[in-house]
Amino acid sequence: MHYRFIALDNEQQLIRGIRSAASRSLLAQELRDQGAEILSARPALPPRPIRLSRAERADFCQQTGHLLKSGIPLQQALHDLSQEADIPSLGRFAAELGHRIAGGQSLSGALGEFPRAFSGDAIGIIAAGEYSGRLDEILLRLADTLRRTDREMAKLRTLLLKPTLAAGMVLAASGFLMFAVVPQIRLFLNSLGIRLPWHSRALFSIADFLEASWPGVLAGLVVIPMMAGIALKHSPVLRLTVSRAALNLPGIGKLLFKQQTTLFAELLSLMYAAGIPLNDALRQIGNSIPNAALRANIQSLENAVLSGLNLSNAMAADRLYPASLIRAVSIGESTGELDNTLILYARRCSEESERTTARLQAAIEPALTLCIGLLLGWIMTATLQPVYEIVGGAVR
Repeated sequence: MHYRFIALDNEQQLIRGIRSAASRSLLAQELRDQGAEILSARPALPPRPIRLSRAERADFCQQTGHLLKSGIPLQQALHDLSQEADIPSLGRFAAELGHRIAGGQSLSGALGEFPRAFSGDAIGIIAAGEYSGRLDEILLRLADTLRRTDREMAKLRTLLLKPTLAAGMVLAASGFLMFAVVPQIRLFLNSLGIRLPWHSRALFSIADFLEASWPGVLAGLVVIPMMAGIALKHSPVLRLTVSRAALNLPGIGKLLFKQQTTLFAELLSLMYAAGIPLNDALRQIGNSIPNAALRANIQSLENAVLSGLNLSNAMAADRLYPASLIRAVSIGESTGELDNTLILYARRCSEESERTTARLQAAIEPALTLCIGLLLGWIMTATLQPVYEIVGGAVR
């Protein structure tokens, strides 16, 4: 059963929240064990699962890391964050973690109870930071990685959003013309009994098809994406095929591959710095890379490392990874500074991705304008050219 409670801690500060307990007396005893005296408690509905965006996770790691670095104990740091957080979900998350820390759990153990807030690889990194005694440093580096990844993903979404919005606008405008304007002009031209040019006949044929089959077309626009999403979710082979095709798309594929390898380098650098064994790090990274083709490839790297092969040699044998990344890994392995060489590589790739994204955005805008102009120009020409010919013949 869940209870909404108000309690007073040792510093005479009010604590509010919702907790699960078998009874009110057991809740009071639990709070008393944590140094708080219950003031009131009443039954409540279970709280909604806490979800954090990548930016909110970065905020949590950065603020907690700074507080720990300044010498504040973890429980106090979480309490301060819960009171001062600008985002309600982040404050509630910090408070829930604080209660569990007070009950004797570690930070990584407490985070494991919120799978929708923190992923397994991030929890593994934090657990390694706790074990090595470098939790503050690891949290700050994790925050930096999350922020950089969030920026990269936001740029990619923006790059893909513009063509999507433009396509939607073109479809809306074309639909209006095909259903409202073209049929009227077609009736007028047919009544004159003149021979229409081929592009006008093609346009009117499309208009006839849409007029007769618009329910099926509309349903297809909804059902086909849904069916494709379900198929991708349940078919690993299809997911792998689509992921490989995405990496080979002109322009965008190269950018996507660079962003994925940058994420791979950043996560591997962070896990190596936290002291996570290489094969465990590759296993966790394999669950964090969005592209299924690269995930499968990282699993093969893990198997090669387990068989005794150096990571750089395994990557070179695979012939997928860029030579610059293989060289960075090789130098890091020989010098024992793998985390530093990888983070330098990741930052350089991040800068290159920004320049590539800017070039693609600069190229997409005029290309979209040209496509929209050609489509609408064809519709207008196909409908108005016969009218102009009739008017021109009448004038002559």
